[in-house]
Amino acid sequence: MTRTEKNKITNGDNTVEYDWDKVLEELLAKISSYEAHPDTEKVREAYYFAFECHKDQKRKSGEPYFTHLVAVANILADKQLHSDIIIAALLHDSIEDTEGIVYKSIQKKFGHEIAGIVDGVTKITELNLDPTVQKQAANVQKLIVAVAKDDRVILVKLADRLHNLQTIEHLSPAKQRFKAKETMEFYAPIAELLGLRAWHDELEDLAFEILYPRARQSVVKYIEELRWTAEQKNVSTEPLMDQITKQLERMLLQKGLTGVRIESREKLPYSVWRKMRTGRKKISSIFDLYGIRIITRIEDDVYVALGAIHNKWQALPNRFKDYISHPKPNGYRSVHTTVAYDTEHRVEFQIRTRLMHEVAETGIANHWQYKEGVQMANPYMINSSVWKQKLDNVLTESSDKLDFLDHLREEINARSVFCYTPSFEVVWLSKNATILDYAYELNRDLGNRAISATIDGEVVQLDNQVVNGQVINIITAPDNYIDEKKKLCASTKKSQRYIEELEAELKIDEAIQYGRNTLRHYLEDNGKVFSEKAVRTAAEILKIKSGDELLRRIGNLEINSRDVLVVLYPDTSLSAPTNERPEQLILGIDKDTLPEMATCCYPLPGDRIIGFQNDDNTITVHVFDCQVLEENKLYDRWIDLEWHPGPYGIDHPAKLDIIMSNRPGALGEVCTAIGTMQANIRNVVVESRTLESFHFLLEVEVNHLKHLYDLIGFVGSKQCVRSISRYQATSISSVYPDQTLETAL
Repeated sequence: MTRTEKNKITNGDNTVEYDWDKVLEELLAKISSYEAHPDTEKVREAYYFAFECHKDQKRKSGEPYFTHLVAVANILADKQLHSDIIIAALLHDSIEDTEGIVYKSIQKKFGHEIAGIVDGVTKITELNLDPTVQKQAANVQKLIVAVAKDDRVILVKLADRLHNLQTIEHLSPAKQRFKAKETMEFYAPIAELLGLRAWHDELEDLAFEILYPRARQSVVKYIEELRWTAEQKNVSTEPLMDQITKQLERMLLQKGLTGVRIESREKLPYSVWRKMRTGRKKISSIFDLYGIRIITRIEDDVYVALGAIHNKWQALPNRFKDYISHPKPNGYRSVHTTVAYDTEHRVEFQIRTRLMHEVAETGIANHWQYKEGVQMANPYMINSSVWKQKLDNVLTESSDKLDFLDHLREEINARSVFCYTPSFEVVWLSKNATILDYAYELNRDLGNRAISATIDGEVVQLDNQVVNGQVINIITAPDNYIDEKKKLCASTKKSQRYIEELEAELKIDEAIQYGRNTLRHYLEDNGKVFSEKAVRTAAEILKIKSGDELLRRIGNLEINSRDVLVVLYPDTSLSAPTNERPEQLILGIDKDTLPEMATCCYPLPGDRIIGFQNDDNTITVHVFDCQVLEENKLYDRWIDLEWHPGPYGIDHPAKLDIIMSNRPGALGEVCTAIGTMQANIRNVVVESRTLESFHFLLEVEVNHLKHLYDLIGFVGSKQCVRSISRYQATSISSVYPDQTLETAL
């Protein structure tokens, strides 16, 4: 590569001279100003290598593409970042945009770490190639994976995005809007999540100008008018912010504070616009357009300065925030207060120490910064492992790409509300988060078992919204618990996903329990013994992965208990089923006699039954062990009966004795379960009710005894059901209170 090739580039009809050697020396001087021993030769080599890779490429503006790489490198050098990151910035498009440049060649020339950063940036595809939600999600996932491996990847990518937005005017309007929307939704929030405040603010404002140009113009115009009005009313010719700064300097000196730095600023247009939208305010009602930062030597000076400000000017209510006592998840620490400077101006003060300010401005970049030639070690530095774990959780816990995007939005915005655990650990949650969301934020198992909570000694429900500063203690059940009301308490994507997973797990548990009860009754009805070993053996024969899976399939009616009996006992003789209903269901009496089923014991096909001959020669059928029948000593009237082998219709009444949790939706859950089992409900009688439960008798119609036991097993597996059994009267008076024994029978 000759010097002429490096210095002259044809841009359209004009030949523009770029002094690339001078640009390089300026970049090296900038790096050397903060890094004691930079590898300048490696930076130089990367610079020339990148130039050769891109020397024939141009941007949409017609400028050499290499200008973009140099600009990105300078943005990072302005942050005083390690020279390895500057090298990666120069090379970050070498793999993606040039033919024949592969990862191994960069690794060989510049080392494994730099190649890893370049590769990480390369894998984040340009999203405008396919602006669909699925493609967007896939590429943001790539970004998260790359960042989790090396946080320097996001520093290069954000600097790249920042320069692209600064020079975006040459793209088509559609591409501009797409990149701006993507920036507003993901890159700017991620910058804030990682504590990169300055980049976050600029990214937001640049995207705002592209997406809502008229809105931004109106905000800028209003700020200018407000500034002009202030200058017109100001007796002094000195700008308002300069006046406030000088007053502050005098006040703080009087308090004995030295080494204090004061910075003044106007809020960016997007910051004003967001306040209007979130607070639903007119622009004319936004007063605190001015902000002042006070940067002190030590933390004690922060609160001395705060006291001086509140003594001088009236503090506005509900505008004080202490992020030193309660740092934000991204490591941000500062004290905020807004005061009424005069009748027309509100001023926000942010007060923090120098070390806090460094983290507030640079976030994770602070780890890679140099100061006075030494790599910085800041006690307030953000712990990269914490947010990396959060981002990893977003990836692993998301069910699909769309869920991933929602989960990511939620995670990067989870900074609105803070509360405390009983051990006074701070927990940050998203706006409108509920008590259940708080429980799931702490621990999945805690959320699954949560039933309520206590705040300041008072019991509150799971749907209560969390308020700043609350100390929350979750009250739990012994086991996982869910109902319709609890489902409605989940407001965050994380909670909703955990609720869905819990519901699915409980359904599996219910199906297993129902399958176990069904198979047990079927085997016992056929003279066989139920055991877990038999279940495992049947699963192996049927090539099912586990005994529980076999029981689940039985419970979900995917496998018949008969099939299990056959594989376990191949020689068992089973009568072939028939679909013809017999004319006479009860055998042992004249076929013209129509027996009556006793309402004390509700006999069913499959029960051993006894007939009782009444005075009018009618027959009442009881189960063999009926307690009411036992009270009768007229054995000469007993008749030994039996059921026809079947089949039987769904018209045999039975009664269930159920104790159930007293909560909304419980009865509906039981009724749904009964319908699922193809049984009918005839009557419901509530026996008693307490705050915790209620006891009722439920009359149903079933096919036969096995059908009833299957029904009991399935309904009994529901979490809301505390106990369930077949009802049988224990005395004649409990069934026929106004009759004698003989007349009743």
